[in-house]
Amino acid sequence: MATRWLEDKNISLSIANPDPISVKGAFDYYESASAFFDAQKSADIIVIAVKPNIVPDICAELQNKDLANTCIISVAAGRTLDFYAGQLPATQSVIWAIPNSAAAVGESMSVYCANKNVTAEQEAGFRTLFTPLGAVAKLDDQNLMHAVIALASSGPAFYYLFAEYMERAAQDAGLSAALAKQMQQQVLRGAGAMVAANPDTPFSSFREAITSPQGTTAAGVSVFEQNDALKKLVLEAGKAAENRSKELS
Repeated sequence: MATRWLEDKNISLSIANPDPISVKGAFDYYESASAFFDAQKSADIIVIAVKPNIVPDICAELQNKDLANTCIISVAAGRTLDFYAGQLPATQSVIWAIPNSAAAVGESMSVYCANKNVTAEQEAGFRTLFTPLGAVAKLDDQNLMHAVIALASSGPAFYYLFAEYMERAAQDAGLSAALAKQMQQQVLRGAGAMVAANPDTPFSSFREAITSPQGTTAAGVSVFEQNDALKKLVLEAGKAAENRSKELS
Protein backbone atom coordinates (compact mmCIF):
# COMPACT_ATOMS: atom_id res chain seq x y z
CA MET A 1 0.00 0.00 0.00
CA ALA A 2 2.77 2.40 0.94
CA THR A 3 4.37 2.05 -2.49
CA ARG A 4 1.16 3.19 -4.22
CA TRP A 5 0.66 6.07 -1.80
CA LEU A 6 4.20 7.31 -2.27
CA GLU A 7 3.42 7.81 -5.95
CA ASP A 8 0.88 10.52 -4.98
CA LYS A 9 2.63 13.88 -4.49
CA ASN A 10 -0.35 15.14 -2.46
CA ILE A 11 0.11 12.56 0.29
CA SER A 12 2.58 13.20 3.10
CA LEU A 13 3.47 9.75 4.44
CA SER A 14 5.22 8.70 7.62
CA ILE A 15 5.92 5.06 8.45
CA ALA A 16 6.29 3.74 12.00
CA ASN A 17 7.82 0.28 12.18
CA PRO A 18 10.36 -1.33 14.54
CA ASP A 19 12.45 -2.42 11.56
CA PRO A 20 13.30 -0.16 8.61
CA ILE A 21 11.42 -1.14 5.46
CA SER A 22 12.62 -1.00 1.86
CA VAL A 23 10.05 1.17 0.15
CA LYS A 24 11.11 3.54 -2.62
CA GLY A 25 9.98 7.11 -2.17
CA ALA A 26 10.18 10.07 0.18
CA PHE A 27 8.73 9.43 3.63
CA ASP A 28 9.57 10.01 7.28
CA TYR A 29 10.53 6.89 9.23
CA TYR A 30 9.89 6.30 12.94
CA GLU A 31 10.56 3.23 15.08
CA SER A 32 7.16 3.44 16.78
CA ALA A 33 3.87 5.30 16.86
CA SER A 34 5.04 7.02 20.05
CA ALA A 35 8.17 8.26 18.29
CA PHE A 36 6.01 9.64 15.48
CA PHE A 37 3.81 11.59 17.88
CA ASP A 38 6.82 12.88 19.79
CA ALA A 39 8.00 14.44 16.53
CA GLN A 40 4.82 15.24 14.62
CA LYS A 41 2.21 15.61 17.41
CA SER A 42 -0.78 14.74 15.17
CA ALA A 43 -1.92 13.10 11.93
CA ASP A 44 -5.00 13.33 9.71
CA ILE A 45 -5.04 9.56 9.14
CA ILE A 46 -3.33 6.68 10.90
CA VAL A 47 -3.29 3.33 9.07
CA ILE A 48 -2.82 0.31 11.33
CA ALA A 49 -1.34 -2.35 9.04
CA VAL A 50 0.06 -5.01 11.38
CA LYS A 51 -0.73 -8.58 12.40
CA PRO A 52 -3.91 -8.81 14.52
CA ASN A 53 -2.01 -9.88 17.65
CA ILE A 54 0.06 -6.67 17.57
CA VAL A 55 -2.93 -4.31 17.32
CA PRO A 56 -3.51 -4.08 21.12
CA ASP A 57 0.08 -2.86 21.53
CA ILE A 58 -0.48 -0.20 18.87
CA CYS A 59 -3.67 0.93 20.60
CA ALA A 60 -1.76 1.18 23.87
CA GLU A 61 0.79 3.43 22.16
CA LEU A 62 -2.02 5.67 20.93
CA GLN A 63 -3.41 6.22 24.41
CA ASN A 64 -3.21 9.85 25.56
CA LYS A 65 -2.24 11.03 22.08
CA ASP A 66 -4.01 13.89 20.32
CA LEU A 67 -6.36 11.96 18.02
CA ALA A 68 -9.30 14.40 18.09
CA ASN A 69 -9.04 15.15 14.37
CA THR A 70 -7.52 11.82 13.35
CA CYS A 71 -9.22 8.96 11.51
CA ILE A 72 -7.88 5.52 12.38
CA ILE A 73 -7.91 3.10 9.44
CA SER A 74 -7.28 -0.52 10.37
CA VAL A 75 -6.56 -3.21 7.80
CA ALA A 76 -6.01 -5.92 10.42
CA ALA A 77 -8.14 -9.04 10.02
CA GLY A 78 -10.47 -9.81 12.89
CA ARG A 79 -10.09 -6.44 14.62
CA THR A 80 -13.63 -5.12 14.41
CA LEU A 81 -15.05 -1.68 15.08
CA ASP A 82 -16.30 -3.06 18.39
CA PHE A 83 -12.74 -4.05 19.28
CA TYR A 84 -11.48 -0.51 18.74
CA ALA A 85 -14.41 0.89 20.72
CA GLY A 86 -12.97 -0.96 23.70
CA GLN A 87 -9.41 0.21 23.06
CA LEU A 88 -9.76 3.87 22.06
CA PRO A 89 -11.84 6.87 23.22
CA ALA A 90 -15.58 6.66 22.50
CA THR A 91 -15.32 9.65 20.16
CA GLN A 92 -12.55 8.16 18.01
CA SER A 93 -13.18 7.93 14.26
CA VAL A 94 -12.37 4.41 13.03
CA ILE A 95 -12.62 2.72 9.64
CA TRP A 96 -12.07 -1.03 9.31
CA ALA A 97 -10.93 -1.83 5.78
CA ILE A 98 -9.97 -5.11 4.15
CA PRO A 99 -7.89 -4.86 0.95
CA ASN A 100 -6.07 -7.78 -0.62
CA SER A 101 -2.59 -8.47 -1.94
CA ALA A 102 -3.41 -7.10 -5.42
CA ALA A 103 -3.18 -3.62 -3.87
CA ALA A 104 0.49 -3.82 -4.85
CA VAL A 105 -0.51 -3.51 -8.52
CA GLY A 106 -3.57 -1.29 -8.07
CA GLU A 107 -6.06 -4.15 -8.47
CA SER A 108 -7.23 -4.77 -4.91
CA MET A 109 -10.82 -5.30 -3.81
CA SER A 110 -11.09 -3.17 -0.67
CA VAL A 111 -14.25 -3.32 1.43
CA TYR A 112 -14.73 -1.15 4.50
CA CYS A 113 -17.10 -0.15 7.28
CA ALA A 114 -16.98 2.98 9.43
CA ASN A 115 -18.12 3.85 12.92
CA LYS A 116 -20.55 6.69 13.64
CA ASN A 117 -17.74 9.15 14.42
CA VAL A 118 -16.31 9.13 10.89
CA THR A 119 -17.12 12.38 9.10
CA ALA A 120 -17.86 12.77 5.41
CA GLU A 121 -14.51 14.48 5.01
CA GLN A 122 -12.67 11.62 6.71
CA GLU A 123 -14.48 9.04 4.58
CA ALA A 124 -13.51 11.00 1.48
CA GLY A 125 -9.92 10.95 2.72
CA PHE A 126 -10.12 7.18 3.10
CA ARG A 127 -11.34 6.82 -0.49
CA THR A 128 -8.52 9.09 -1.69
CA LEU A 129 -6.06 6.65 -0.14
CA PHE A 130 -7.69 3.38 -1.17
CA THR A 131 -9.09 4.09 -4.65
CA PRO A 132 -5.56 4.01 -6.18
CA LEU A 133 -5.24 0.49 -4.73
CA GLY A 134 -8.22 -0.83 -6.75
CA ALA A 135 -11.99 -1.14 -6.36
CA VAL A 136 -13.62 0.12 -3.14
CA ALA A 137 -16.99 -0.81 -1.60
CA LYS A 138 -18.69 -0.03 1.73
CA LEU A 139 -20.61 -2.24 4.14
CA ASP A 140 -22.93 -0.93 6.84
CA ASP A 141 -22.84 -4.19 8.83
CA GLN A 142 -19.38 -4.90 10.26
CA ASN A 143 -20.33 -8.53 10.89
CA LEU A 144 -20.27 -9.14 7.13
CA MET A 145 -16.61 -8.17 7.01
CA HIS A 146 -15.70 -11.73 8.01
CA ALA A 147 -17.12 -12.95 4.70
CA VAL A 148 -15.13 -10.24 2.92
CA ILE A 149 -11.94 -11.44 4.59
CA ALA A 150 -12.70 -15.02 3.59
CA LEU A 151 -13.57 -14.42 -0.06
CA ALA A 152 -11.92 -11.14 -1.10
CA SER A 153 -8.81 -10.97 1.08
CA SER A 154 -8.09 -14.72 1.07
CA GLY A 155 -9.69 -15.13 -2.36
CA PRO A 156 -6.55 -14.60 -4.47
CA ALA A 157 -4.84 -17.46 -2.65
CA PHE A 158 -7.70 -19.78 -3.63
CA TYR A 159 -7.36 -18.83 -7.30
CA TYR A 160 -3.58 -19.30 -7.09
CA LEU A 161 -4.07 -22.74 -5.57
CA PHE A 162 -6.36 -23.76 -8.42
CA ALA A 163 -3.80 -22.42 -10.90
CA GLU A 164 -1.12 -24.53 -9.19
CA TYR A 165 -3.12 -27.68 -9.84
CA MET A 166 -3.84 -26.64 -13.41
CA GLU A 167 -0.11 -26.12 -13.88
CA ARG A 168 0.57 -29.56 -12.44
CA ALA A 169 -2.04 -31.14 -14.72
CA ALA A 170 -0.29 -29.59 -17.73
CA GLN A 171 3.05 -31.04 -16.64
CA ASP A 172 1.48 -34.46 -15.99
CA ALA A 173 0.20 -34.33 -19.56
CA GLY A 174 3.78 -34.00 -20.81
CA LEU A 175 4.19 -30.24 -21.22
CA SER A 176 7.35 -28.57 -19.99
CA ALA A 177 7.29 -26.76 -16.64
CA ALA A 178 7.97 -23.45 -18.39
CA LEU A 179 5.08 -23.85 -20.84
CA ALA A 180 2.73 -25.14 -18.13
CA LYS A 181 3.40 -22.02 -16.05
CA GLN A 182 3.12 -19.67 -19.02
CA MET A 183 -0.20 -21.21 -20.02
CA GLN A 184 -1.79 -20.73 -16.60
CA GLN A 185 -0.43 -17.21 -16.22
CA GLN A 186 -2.06 -16.27 -19.51
CA VAL A 187 -5.27 -18.16 -18.72
CA LEU A 188 -5.62 -16.14 -15.50
CA ARG A 189 -4.72 -12.89 -17.26
CA GLY A 190 -7.07 -13.55 -20.16
CA ALA A 191 -10.01 -14.65 -18.01
CA GLY A 192 -9.59 -11.58 -15.81
CA ALA A 193 -9.46 -9.31 -18.86
CA MET A 194 -12.66 -10.87 -20.23
CA VAL A 195 -14.47 -10.25 -16.93
CA ALA A 196 -13.14 -6.68 -16.73
CA ALA A 197 -14.27 -5.95 -20.28
CA ASN A 198 -17.76 -7.33 -19.61
CA PRO A 199 -18.54 -6.48 -15.96
CA ASP A 200 -22.29 -7.11 -16.24
CA THR A 201 -21.90 -10.62 -17.65
CA PRO A 202 -22.47 -13.46 -15.12
CA PHE A 203 -19.55 -15.81 -14.57
CA SER A 204 -21.78 -18.68 -15.63
CA SER A 205 -22.22 -17.06 -19.07
CA PHE A 206 -18.47 -16.96 -19.64
CA ARG A 207 -18.27 -20.64 -18.72
CA GLU A 208 -21.22 -21.65 -20.86
CA ALA A 209 -19.84 -19.78 -23.88
CA ILE A 210 -16.83 -22.11 -24.05
CA THR A 211 -18.56 -25.30 -22.89
CA SER A 212 -19.74 -27.01 -26.05
CA PRO A 213 -22.05 -30.02 -25.54
CA GLN A 214 -20.03 -33.23 -25.40
CA GLY A 215 -16.82 -31.25 -25.93
CA THR A 216 -13.52 -31.21 -24.02
CA THR A 217 -14.53 -28.41 -21.65
CA ALA A 218 -17.79 -30.18 -20.85
CA ALA A 219 -15.87 -33.35 -20.03
CA GLY A 220 -13.71 -31.50 -17.51
CA VAL A 221 -16.57 -29.47 -16.03
CA SER A 222 -18.60 -32.65 -15.51
CA VAL A 223 -15.87 -33.96 -13.18
CA PHE A 224 -15.95 -30.76 -11.11
CA GLU A 225 -19.75 -30.85 -10.94
CA GLN A 226 -20.12 -34.54 -10.16
CA ASN A 227 -22.02 -34.68 -6.85
CA ASP A 228 -21.42 -30.91 -6.60
CA ALA A 229 -17.84 -31.75 -5.62
CA LEU A 230 -16.21 -28.41 -6.49
CA LYS A 231 -19.16 -26.37 -5.23
CA LYS A 232 -19.05 -28.11 -1.85
CA LEU A 233 -15.29 -27.62 -1.53
CA VAL A 234 -15.50 -23.90 -2.36
CA LEU A 235 -18.37 -23.30 0.05
CA GLU A 236 -16.61 -25.23 2.81
CA ALA A 237 -13.34 -23.35 2.23
CA GLY A 238 -15.13 -20.00 2.32
CA LYS A 239 -16.94 -20.91 5.54
CA ALA A 240 -13.71 -22.17 7.15
CA ALA A 241 -11.94 -18.88 6.36
CA GLU A 242 -14.94 -16.87 7.59
CA ASN A 243 -15.08 -18.81 10.86
CA ARG A 244 -11.35 -18.30 11.40
CA SER A 245 -11.80 -14.56 10.97
CA LYS A 246 -14.53 -14.61 13.61
CA GLU A 247 -12.23 -16.54 15.95
CA LEU A 248 -9.53 -13.90 15.53
CA SER A 249 -11.96 -11.18 16.56
